Amino acid sequence: VYGKKTATAAEAHELLLKMVKDNVDPVVYSGTVLHFYFGARAVELGQNLAFAEIDWDNRSMLLQTAKTKVWRYLAWHPAITPFLQVWYDEIPLPRPDHWLTARIRRYKVSGLRMTTKLGRRTFETEERKLGVSQDLIDVILGHTNNRIGDVYMDWTSLQDDIRDVMENRHYMVINGIIS
Repeated sequence: VYGKKTATAAEAHELLLKMVKDNVDPVVYSGTVLHFYFGARAVELGQNLAFAEIDWDNRSMLLQTAKTKVWRYLAWHPAITPFLQVWYDEIPLPRPDHWLTARIRRYKVSGLRMTTKLGRRTFETEERKLGVSQDLIDVILGHTNNRIGDVYMDWTSLQDDIRDVMENRHYMVINGIIS
């Protein structure tokens, strides 16, 4: 079906401003920021985050993908650390992915119902619009594909590129949504 499936950077910002105005629970707010920032699947920032190898000092982690169980490298902008710490410390169990989605679905921006999936789609769309390579976006999102070159690719060689995107070329950084 052809139709709008992502938020713009301005709409993501509007969602966060609405949440602040509503004095939303800090865990809900933090989870929402993280989903739009990392573009991760809800289960990855819910259940899988508890098993991530996090280096708080270097703002990086190895996080397992939900579908293939492959570990991927993620880095983040310094402004994300407090949100990640709140979410990590207070992950609502047993089903944080469903818990968060149920709370952010209450919000509509520009006619779009907000969801964690929308955060994932927004990340990919906004980063493409900023000219980030599809290969790099796929690595950050944990996408797998069947291109033969991927069999030989050393994805760890992209760590500096991933850090650059997440700290300097991220749509939430460029648009002043986080600072």
